[in-house]
Amino acid sequence: MQFTATQFSENDVAEVVVVHEPPPSSLLSMLNPIGSLCKKPFVPARAREDHRGLQTALEAAGCRVIRLSDALCAEVARNDLLELAMKHLEYNLLDHVPVADRIREYVSDEHKRYILTQLSSEDLVEVVLARPIVNLAPGRHNTSLLTRDTAVRGLSGLVFMRDQQIVTARGLVLGQFNADQRREETVVVELLWKVLGVPIVGRCSDGGSHCLLEGGDFVTMSADLAILGVGLRSTYDAAVYLMKNDLLGTQCFAVVKDCFDQSQDRMHLDCAFTLLHDRLVLVSDYIYEGKCQRYVDEYAVDAPGDTRFGRYALRCANIPFKDWLAAWGYTVITLPHEHQLHYGCNNLNLGGGRVLIAYAPTIELIKSDTRYKAYCVEHGLPDGLELIHVPFEGITSMYGSVHCATQVIQRRRSAGEEVFVPSASPNQTFDIVLYIPSGINKDALVAEGDAIATAAALLDEMYALYEKLQTEGKRVYLWPASNASVPTTARAAYGARNLTDIVARIIAGPEHTPRPRQGASTIHERVVGYTREDIVSPLA
Repeated sequence: MQFTATQFSENDVAEVVVVHEPPPSSLLSMLNPIGSLCKKPFVPARAREDHRGLQTALEAAGCRVIRLSDALCAEVARNDLLELAMKHLEYNLLDHVPVADRIREYVSDEHKRYILTQLSSEDLVEVVLARPIVNLAPGRHNTSLLTRDTAVRGLSGLVFMRDQQIVTARGLVLGQFNADQRREETVVVELLWKVLGVPIVGRCSDGGSHCLLEGGDFVTMSADLAILGVGLRSTYDAAVYLMKNDLLGTQCFAVVKDCFDQSQDRMHLDCAFTLLHDRLVLVSDYIYEGKCQRYVDEYAVDAPGDTRFGRYALRCANIPFKDWLAAWGYTVITLPHEHQLHYGCNNLNLGGGRVLIAYAPTIELIKSDTRYKAYCVEHGLPDGLELIHVPFEGITSMYGSVHCATQVIQRRRSAGEEVFVPSASPNQTFDIVLYIPSGINKDALVAEGDAIATAAALLDEMYALYEKLQTEGKRVYLWPASNASVPTTARAAYGARNLTDIVARIIAGPEHTPRPRQGASTIHERVVGYTREDIVSPLA
């Protein structure tokens, strides 16, 4: 098999889609869903049934569906699969007491390899996905070796094949997970892409430990525009890595900043945003306006600017998402918060006017929307879009839906429409940089020593400060840092002359050691260890 993974627009016709059906071992994730990054208890049999329904819908739409487990079982993958199983299976000898050499041989790599070579490729895939640790102890009576227990470190998150990588106009870029539970998934999919003959054009691990990129945050809007959400999971460092290494292949690139929300319910941009057609988008009202609205920094190739990331220069920044979409000429259908919580925004555009949607009420809402009706008339769609319901509740319990669960590696390019690129204000200036701790789920705790606070309280404090600065007439640039303890501060931007200088200085800023101040009145000082000067920096 040989595939070339490229994607210019999520509105192009989908041809090849990669998925991973939840294996029987996913039952173990259900035993403590939150610890496995799942939303609530789920029924593995229902999850598999719904996933097969998705596969059927994809095939009915003319897509070739590739299942991860099937691809890894290919004969060409056997040796690599065996080596990966060797890494994922661990023998652990307990009770540190002297044992005979003959007994120690049974926990050696040689014995492990002997066992694994007896297994079928299907069995090896199960070992790779389960990542078992076999805890053994010397026997005391009539057995030489005793299995105490077998711990399984399953990769249940692989069902969401969107997240391990992104597919751009340049090719496939391997991401880097923020969540510890999912970091081994990239090792598995790297073998998958090798088996399928898909070149990997970039690896976010090459960008350093803060270059975090999860595929649910990336959307190809057109041949000229791609967008990346940053905040809870993906980082600004990843956006810079993509630009510096020319991995996008678009004229424009928008970084959509989640500064004051950072909720697991909207962990990725695709949880709250869908491209339904060339110029038609579906957006959760929760991120469209108000406190949790997103803000956009837009870059363009060969734009004016004295600091660049590769060929890209910053054109404008901190544009409210609502205003940015309007400037680009998109028709926007806003989705009520309740629909978003049921993954009404996490839909899969198959191109050709077909969209898979898991939450049925969202279909009726779209069809009844006057903006949708007007768009269809204006764009020559007398029958509207084909909005296809795919029952998926068995999977949405795991914190994702049909867009999350699919990786489209090939689309047939369509003519689409001429893209309108708005002009940016050449004189956009800012007075202050405000540092926003990111990558912290607002339901979690932030702590340093005995000082503890909720992340939600910290974000509320940041938002109150942002509003105060605006009330004072300050023009504030929001900087979403990699996480609450990232070793840099807004001080790095002190004295910056312009917007591009701000971003360049912060990216290259000196390391900083946070120092919590016991008894301080603010959370950012008392718990996070940043003074006012660390999070608010005046500019020249």
